Amino acid sequence: MANSVTLPAPRKATTAFVVIVPALAFFVLVAAQLPALHHLVPALQGFWSDRPGEMEVAPHAWISLFVVAVLNVLPGIWNLHAALIMVSSLGAAFSLGLLFKAMQSDRWRVWEAVLLLALVAAQPLVIYLTVNANESIPFALAFGMLVYAANRLDVNGDVQSQMTFGLFLPLLALVRPEVAVFIPVLAFLVPLRDRAARRDIRAFTALFLVSILPTFLVLFSLYCLVSSLEASPLEFLRLFLDPVSSLASAPGDMVEAQLYPMLYLTPLVIFMLGYTLLVGQGRRHMGGAFVALALPAMLAGANALFGWGVDYRMPAAVLVATSAAWIASTELQAKGRKGAIVALGLCAALGWGAPLIGGAKEFAGPAPQHAVERPGVTGLLRLAPQY
Repeated sequence: MANSVTLPAPRKATTAFVVIVPALAFFVLVAAQLPALHHLVPALQGFWSDRPGEMEVAPHAWISLFVVAVLNVLPGIWNLHAALIMVSSLGAAFSLGLLFKAMQSDRWRVWEAVLLLALVAAQPLVIYLTVNANESIPFALAFGMLVYAANRLDVNGDVQSQMTFGLFLPLLALVRPEVAVFIPVLAFLVPLRDRAARRDIRAFTALFLVSILPTFLVLFSLYCLVSSLEASPLEFLRLFLDPVSSLASAPGDMVEAQLYPMLYLTPLVIFMLGYTLLVGQGRRHMGGAFVALALPAMLAGANALFGWGVDYRMPAAVLVATSAAWIASTELQAKGRKGAIVALGLCAALGWGAPLIGGAKEFAGPAPQHAVERPGVTGLLRLAPQY
């Protein structure tokens, strides 16, 4: 037909492997090379002084225990530490791939998405926790997925979004029993955002049960597994009640310890608050931004208050994960995308540059000892005193 209009061809989706493969190669290369470098200043050299691959698995950290158990039974595993680094690097690369697919669905340009994710991977906190193969990857995945679901719940608000949010909540119970205490608090967010549920207790109860029911199913499945070890229901229940049964002796020291790694991420927090408060489009995602910023604060506060023993870097790592998940699931305008890239670039610059301010000797020397014990890592993220 002469007057027919030719529609533009749909843009072909770029595969996530353009992010996963380079990210995996990057983390593995860093794990293999950085501890052997000697041209770094003492502060940065001390940052890599820990033996890569050491991993103290917390009791009942179900995901981490499962990974270690599988690696132990696989034939041909000559070095468990090296295998754990590979699994941790693969988990970090896979997480970046998920973020890339989410950004593509929100019409990010490929180069913008790749640049932003490269800046996420370049954060010194992300590199350090990944190449040391600790339990940061399950934490990051669990909290990041919750923020993604909360953001979609803000935009859609339908029953499917509410059920999706509820399906992600059991991940907290699988990460560690300590953080499972956040599940009832987060489950209340679903009915609270519904106007009818706020007025009718029956609607409130129904929505609350929809969001928390998957958690009960997962916990019942876990109990069926441990019941073969002759564990009573009370003993199983204590796994989730004991973490909040007693207070720590020196919570103030642990608050200070967790604060310093989070200070490097101040530009990211400022960007999120500014976008949600000042941009009209951002107000649609205010609930997701609140969850993204509240979860790391809740983890840091509870870890200090109850003495959970979670790595003092973990709240900052969770903040990176939740912020990246919020950015990836928010339909940012062009200026907002550039602002997110600039914010992450500033965070990376602060993380790598702060130990060099005032000379390396200031950060390489011995630090005072305090009552709270934690890993003796010096260097890049050790501006705080050694507790």
